[in-house]
Amino acid sequence: MMCAAAYSVQSQPAVPARRPSPLPGTLQTRMTTDAILNTAGPATANKAAARAETTALLLLSLAYFVVGVTSLAVVGVLGAIGGDLGVSPGAAAGLVTAFALSFAVAAPLAQAWATRWPLPTLLTAGLVLLAGGAVATGLSTSYGGAVAARIASGAAAALVGPSASAIGAALVPAERRGRALGTVFGGMTLATVLGVPLAAWLGAHLSWRTVFLLVAGLGLLTAVAARLWVPRGIGAGRARLGLGDVAALLARRAVGFGILASQLQMLAQFVTYALLAAYLAERFGSGADRVSLALLVFGASGVIGNAVAGRLSDRVGPNILIRVSFAGLAVSFVALMAAPSYALALVALAVWAVFSLMLMTPQQKRLVGVAGDRTAVALGLNSAAIYIGMAAGSSLGGLAHAAFGGVWLPALSLAVAVAAAGCAEWAMRAPCQHAVGQ
Repeated sequence: MMCAAAYSVQSQPAVPARRPSPLPGTLQTRMTTDAILNTAGPATANKAAARAETTALLLLSLAYFVVGVTSLAVVGVLGAIGGDLGVSPGAAAGLVTAFALSFAVAAPLAQAWATRWPLPTLLTAGLVLLAGGAVATGLSTSYGGAVAARIASGAAAALVGPSASAIGAALVPAERRGRALGTVFGGMTLATVLGVPLAAWLGAHLSWRTVFLLVAGLGLLTAVAARLWVPRGIGAGRARLGLGDVAALLARRAVGFGILASQLQMLAQFVTYALLAAYLAERFGSGADRVSLALLVFGASGVIGNAVAGRLSDRVGPNILIRVSFAGLAVSFVALMAAPSYALALVALAVWAVFSLMLMTPQQKRLVGVAGDRTAVALGLNSAAIYIGMAAGSSLGGLAHAAFGGVWLPALSLAVAVAAAGCAEWAMRAPCQHAVGQ
């Protein structure tokens, strides 16, 4: 049997409303339903459990929002940071890379080794540490100090993102997992659409230091709320994995090639996205206002893609949605290359954003299905791969722009996206391996 068949709509068995999660410790903690049933009638209990579930998912989404804003706020205040710390804008952009690489290294290691604590504990601790890193960034008086603070922030975020995804998957029965993951990851999408422009506005009217102090405050508030309203005990008793176990997990075709597909998909996007301003200027003579509009269109369209993915993933299964996402992404790069005007380029950017943001929810759902009780580690590896793809795509785009100019960037993105689609297809056609030792 192939994993693709395992996710077909016809083969999914009916799942009881309180089916245990693949993560240890979940059955005892899911929304404290038993306690509610002991003190209220069934109707009241169901409403209370639904409210508790929704609250927890929204808090997990807020946690992802904090991670996203902390990661990308530098983009909105790049010039101010460079001027204040006495470095070029290019060097200031290195603060994004420092965060990304730190996250990429720490995410899988944290989920593999920090198994002594339940996932909600890791989430709360990560938010507190992330707030500390934001404070350190905002108070930095030298470039070296800012880099160190960003490295610490990336490591803290590595506790938050994968834990939030794993908790979200564990809170709900399998048939609603796609929508839950869409809600959780929606925080990252909103950080791109709202958080980065807001950080730029606050940086212009207050200061870049104030931006990071405000992010720290939001992180602390989210940590307190998560401690109060996210069920405790989820993921308790996970087996500690060594580097050999992590390597064995990656060696499984369904997992390793799926994660590689995530990395290449993000790399394909950032080849063009990181230099979108240069591309639009060279192709259509676009100034700052048009570039800002293009980024706004891209972000808003991404929100739509993420929302659609959350709903459709549970209805049609993740594999179909992954294929549709890659097909739409390829079409969008071709359309961007062929666009004869700025207006049509905006349409291509909107299509690009919808289909690219459509990938993450079904991809995470598929990994949950094939990784078994190593879900948290698989999601950590996937998150790490995404950040590596961002850094590598930005670097590759810069090299390509210097060599060939911005006009050819979408063509390079298309080539990488096709390779990513091939990796995803190879992963989805792998024989199913759910057992821990396989």
